[in-house]
Amino acid sequence: MRLCVDVGNTRIKWGVHDGRRWRARGAHLTAEVASLGQPWAAFAVTAAVVANVAGPTLAAALAEALPSDTQWLQTRAKGDGVTVGYARPEQLGADRYAALIAARALGYAPCLVVLAGTAVTIDLLTAEGVFPGGVIVPGRQAMAQALAGVTHALTVADGRVTEWPDNTADALETGRARAIAGAVMAQWWRACAACDAPLTVIVSGGDGAWLTREMKALSIPLRSVDDLVLEGLNKVAL
Repeated sequence: MRLCVDVGNTRIKWGVHDGRRWRARGAHLTAEVASLGQPWAAFAVTAAVVANVAGPTLAAALAEALPSDTQWLQTRAKGDGVTVGYARPEQLGADRYAALIAARALGYAPCLVVLAGTAVTIDLLTAEGVFPGGVIVPGRQAMAQALAGVTHALTVADGRVTEWPDNTADALETGRARAIAGAVMAQWWRACAACDAPLTVIVSGGDGAWLTREMKALSIPLRSVDDLVLEGLNKVAL
């Protein structure tokens, strides 16, 4: 059994794969890593592959729960079916790299790969597996917290996405949904022009379902994929 772990800024996502299918998947708050334990202990896990973007302190805290045969994914300039166009490939987060690997391996390329989490990353992947670059914008909660930190009256509150919000909570929720969807749309137009073809937008991440609901109104090719980073990690380990 193989353990795949995606260590993000907000959540630790994990999955156990037996070579044919996922046997179990789960998530845990990154801030509560001390109480994580080994939720995969019921499976005979012999090896693990990890993408960590939460820093070395978190990696050290997590290491005790992992098997001795653990691979910490590092972004490479070329490998696993993907060519990274960053001037310094190592600066590309391991989660984004794993998501690109999964998108290529699952046959989605050319596409725009969107990971909606603490931050939202919007990355182009060409049919040849080249990642020329991408953009990063604040995620849903980060936008709300940023406004709450610099304004007197705008606080983090639950709201709904509506056509024309008539209250502050809905105005904030709708605003951040439209802002993120607008960023994806802007990159999609550029990606279609660069590839001379209409591309599918692949959406994943903790806020992936939320973003997908908003993106459906834009009538562009769209596909929601659960745990794209874990899929990529599993491909790396094969």
